[in-house]
Amino acid sequence: MLRGVRTVAPMIEVQELTKRYGATLAVDGLTFSLPAGQVTGFLGPNGAGKSTTLRLVLGLDAPTSGTATVHGRPYSDLAWPLRAVGAVVDAGDVHDGHTARRHLRALARSNRLPPARVDEVLVAAGLTGAADRRIGGFSLGMRQRLGIAAALLGDPGILVFDEPMNGLDTDGIRWIRGLLRRLAGEGRTVLLSSHLMSEMELVADHLVVVGRGRLVADTPMRRLIEEHSRPTTLVRAAAADRPRLAALVGRLDLHATPVDPDGWLIAGPAADPARLGRLALDQGIPLVELTPRYSSLEDVYTRMTSTAVEHRGAA
Repeated sequence: MLRGVRTVAPMIEVQELTKRYGATLAVDGLTFSLPAGQVTGFLGPNGAGKSTTLRLVLGLDAPTSGTATVHGRPYSDLAWPLRAVGAVVDAGDVHDGHTARRHLRALARSNRLPPARVDEVLVAAGLTGAADRRIGGFSLGMRQRLGIAAALLGDPGILVFDEPMNGLDTDGIRWIRGLLRRLAGEGRTVLLSSHLMSEMELVADHLVVVGRGRLVADTPMRRLIEEHSRPTTLVRAAAADRPRLAALVGRLDLHATPVDPDGWLIAGPAADPARLGRLALDQGIPLVELTPRYSSLEDVYTRMTSTAVEHRGAA
């Protein structure tokens, strides 16, 4: 199992980070800071610089200029990196001839971690029954679980996950969703890069969005959705009151769209739930539903990054 709540506030800090590959500017002056105790979603279209940024943070590549630090220092300066940062970047990057247990024991020895820790993370990742099987026979989902077990091995304060839900079944996705929330709740810094917007909306507290190597947004997720949504409110009445509600909607010339026989979706400035509730109350119309609605994260993200998409298929 995991060791418990963190007492130190680890962080990831990126300052004016820039990376060039020849004439290609992959990351362009990127700056953001991630505190402990939250899941930060890292979003951007293909070619936006996400993978390059993660490689720079994890010391897998060197920046052209600027800095990327973990715990206040470059990853390459960490004496025992697995104790500070756990990462899942490529679930396939393991020796197929090793067993899961042997793979984890080798990692543990490299960072002077106790052998007992291997059994703990095998249990945490749900791999106890497959611990002595060769990795070459693992499915993609099992490889993802093994990568997550390796990331947890050093009980790190910072965790970086790149598409960790690829290959996982429904049970696996529910498991990792709960794991991410629990890690953040223990005071760890969790950075999650994924294209699964529905999962990101369920898990992330904060979002960093990039496009063409530049920062597009760095904000709490709920604020991003609320600020970029067209306000709408769903209004419903009981069967006996529907005619009067329909008359009220028509008389006020609200921008209303019927959503089924007993409801209307009100859009625009008139969609304020408090105002709609008062109007119905003044007319003596009891409402059975008065629900503000916002765009999904996918809708907001698509609008925000529409000019930063490098490859677009025909409609």
